[in-house]
Amino acid sequence: MGPVINNRPAVLLDDDDPDVRLVISRMLVEAGFAVVMGSPGSEAFRQLIDGIDAAIVDLRLPGLGGLEIAQRAWTAWPSLPILFISAYSMPAMADAPQKLVQHFLAKPFSPDQLVVGVYKLLGA
Repeated sequence: MGPVINNRPAVLLDDDDPDVRLVISRMLVEAGFAVVMGSPGSEAFRQLIDGIDAAIVDLRLPGLGGLEIAQRAWTAWPSLPILFISAYSMPAMADAPQKLVQHFLAKPFSPDQLVVGVYKLLGA
């Protein structure tokens, strides 16, 4: 696991629906994570900072999509684990480079599925 914020693993969260961001953020905070809220799409990439342990990125975002954010993020942080979330099924990721598809959750998902997914990314 990488650096932590306030002794908690830090996760960047990016989804274009503010209600979904709020619900997912609450799930993560209740599970003991520090959450950095990303603005949808291209703004999220600018909010990636050193110290982020993982990112949760919606596959479909306005502007820069989730896969584009991942490709750019890995230029600066090649080992950053990314969990893709989407209302679309896994086949939507079929054209993605294999290294970008570390983990995927289809919406809706349970708090347990989310937490287990993040911990798998962190190798815990």
